[in-house]
Amino acid sequence: MKRRKIFSLILSLLEQFTLAAVVLWILPKVGINIPVWGLILMMFALGAHSILGYRLGEKVMKKSPMVWPAAGSRGRATTPVAPSGYVLISNERWKALSTGADIARGTVVTIVRVEGTQLWVTAENDLNVEKNSRLNSP
Repeated sequence: MKRRKIFSLILSLLEQFTLAAVVLWILPKVGINIPVWGLILMMFALGAHSILGYRLGEKVMKKSPMVWPAAGSRGRATTPVAPSGYVLISNERWKALSTGADIARGTVVTIVRVEGTQLWVTAENDLNVEKNSRLNSP
């Protein structure tokens, strides 16, 4: 968490420096002159935007998912899962690992195991083949 705050502060200072450089050095070269009070006003506005963006982003990062998938839940691969990719479970995007063969985008998947926020999935047709082979074996 502290790293994120330091990174955000450094990025905000870099934005402020860039704004000052553009207003003080680049714009006068093309004939546009902005008074110092205008620069100060823009810097305050940019600072307020950075603070607001950080606060809203921090709330989103702390928010827990609306639905926690369980083993046996079904979804659809939004990217190829080869061996990792993303799946859509109850309208939420989750990072997933394939338990077997690579899974193509758009394939219906079933969750085999959940470890933290990592889902282990298998293609629906792979699961059906596995069930059928167990039923046909003596």
